[in-house]
Amino acid sequence: MVLPAMPANADTAADLKLCLTAKDAYDQAIFDACDRFLDADGIRDADIVRAARADARLRAAKGDYSSALDDMDWVIELAPTKDAYLTRAFYLIQVGQYEEAIKDATTVIEKDSRNADAYYLRGRAHYLADDEDGGFADLSRAIKLAPKHGNAYLWRGMYNTDEFENDAAISDLTQALRYLRDSDPEFARANAFYRRGEAYYYDNRCQDALADVDEALKLTPKFAEVHQLRAECLDALKHWDDAIAEYGTVVELNPKNADAFSARGTLQVTVGHPEKALADYTHAIALNSAGSANYYLRGKTFRQLSKYDESIADLKVYIDKVPKAAVGQLELGRTYTAMGDAASAETAFRTGLDLADAAIAANPYPVSYFERGAIHYGLRQYQESIDDFTAAIRMTPDNVKFYYGRALTYEAMGDIEKAGVDRYKAQQIESGQPVDAEPADNTPGGTANDDDDDDGSWGVKGAGTIQKMH
Repeated sequence: MVLPAMPANADTAADLKLCLTAKDAYDQAIFDACDRFLDADGIRDADIVRAARADARLRAAKGDYSSALDDMDWVIELAPTKDAYLTRAFYLIQVGQYEEAIKDATTVIEKDSRNADAYYLRGRAHYLADDEDGGFADLSRAIKLAPKHGNAYLWRGMYNTDEFENDAAISDLTQALRYLRDSDPEFARANAFYRRGEAYYYDNRCQDALADVDEALKLTPKFAEVHQLRAECLDALKHWDDAIAEYGTVVELNPKNADAFSARGTLQVTVGHPEKALADYTHAIALNSAGSANYYLRGKTFRQLSKYDESIADLKVYIDKVPKAAVGQLELGRTYTAMGDAASAETAFRTGLDLADAAIAANPYPVSYFERGAIHYGLRQYQESIDDFTAAIRMTPDNVKFYYGRALTYEAMGDIEKAGVDRYKAQQIESGQPVDAEPADNTPGGTANDDDDDDGSWGVKGAGTIQKMH
């Protein structure tokens, strides 16, 4: 559509010129010029469209998408072009009106079934509206129509990351980084690095993930989610002090991030600072008192510090919130064991055993067998404990925790040779070695370093005395 160049009135012409040619979206004089022009009488429809589109662009650059949408409603009323519908669809996505954005993109597709941008925007809106299948199909169609569409690769890569399709995500996000244009927002490139870093992290390629995270932070140094991924990578690489420092950056950027406080608390326990862990768990609870996990974690930490009343109080809150979780009763039994109350410990363990039996009957997950094995240990039912740890190991043969649990049980039974084999296998896993080989002399080595038995208070012994699991 060819539009007339300028309106006749000199004053309005000057306002239109400023509105159309301005570069600085934050200059109030520009907005005033656009407003004066659009409020003037006798303006031709063609000039209204030009000015309204310019005003929409400027207001969107400022983040005022609501005003930009008002402008685009006006534009579409006067000149309902494909580009106008796609622009409005983009603004609708920014304000979370995904269904309306889908309608605008569909309007374009009905007119032009080969419009890659329309499929991209509709796919993006479907994805954000939690219609992942519809989003994936549209994004794939956009890429088929425009094989160098960087943003379509970005959003399909994000979908694949969310679905843990790591190879596909890495491929898509690599293409996104290749084809994103210089005119695309810097955040798009940062997001591509970040989400590819996620895919590398999920694929246990933490060094590659860190490289992408660092590239993302060069572009957006205050991107809290990227700092959190960096902390998680450092944790996975056992660079715990660095991970703690990185979580410090996360909570500085987002002081309401309860998960970051909780994760830092867990690392504080790992490096031997339970008092600092208590502070972090307490902060996390203050931010999210409805959650359950931090009461559980703080309850365990209180026990480590021999603050048994506080431990019991927190664990009971956890049990009230998650009454079917056997692990709550397991930890409560361990606390009672640590404080010498064998009768209460046995009650908790037996309640936990019933819950674990029900959990395994419903879903025989490895962790459920591990928890029931720990409960059997607490009740001195050692063979049943061995059987459950073995079942967990058969399902997940690379879990260090399961081998240490079985090793501790073998020790309690007096079978030091088998305990040594399991400790050795656990150490092989920790060092990245295969677990099929066993040491020639089956010499026990190392100590259990699992956070579920850090205070050595797993079990009760007969006649009301305490058995500690070392």
